[in-house]
Amino acid sequence: MALKRSLLALSVVLLGLAIGWPYIEDYIKAQTQGCPVFIDTAANPATTAATTATTATTTASTNDDGSSVQKPRDGEAGTQSGQPDAAADADVDADTEASSEELIHLTEAELRKYDGSGVEGKSSSIYLSIGGGIYDVTNGKSYYGADGSYSIFAGRVCDRALALSKLEDGELNDNLEGLTEEHMGTYAHWKGFFAKKYPKIGLLTKD
Repeated sequence: MALKRSLLALSVVLLGLAIGWPYIEDYIKAQTQGCPVFIDTAANPATTAATTATTATTTASTNDDGSSVQKPRDGEAGTQSGQPDAAADADVDADTEASSEELIHLTEAELRKYDGSGVEGKSSSIYLSIGGGIYDVTNGKSYYGADGSYSIFAGRVCDRALALSKLEDGELNDNLEGLTEEHMGTYAHWKGFFAKKYPKIGLLTKD
């Protein structure tokens, strides 16, 4: 009798999951929409090679980039563990950019003022730089803002950190020396992601 009850209970649970899964999946996707999925490989060195290779060719399936179900996409970033840019970012699609006359020019020091904090002379807008371009990622503030998992990227030059899939302050620069072909593939993937998802509003200039 106890076994029958257990099997019946299990059947009810499985039936509930089968019926409710599409709604659960949609909810998960909505929470992670528009965001690369990033693994801090420094925290888990054993997964570095495998996740970097996988990341370069996949993104999550949502209206844009959710993280629950992975699938190949062309030219968009799928990184690796956490998730920048949430549902507020749902339909950000920055295929167009400002004309060259409208682009602002910022040095690395000036860029750091755009960290979203809005205090001590800093802007409430959030910019980051990759590939020499500056992107306005303010719509992803739930990820790049002060309380976000990727606040380290706010107001920073992110080329090397993104290529290496590392969330480390020391990697926040545009030095690509010594990177492998695999890393460069990941880097190209990231550039495509930001070009697709956020407006390019400026160019990084040397001090």
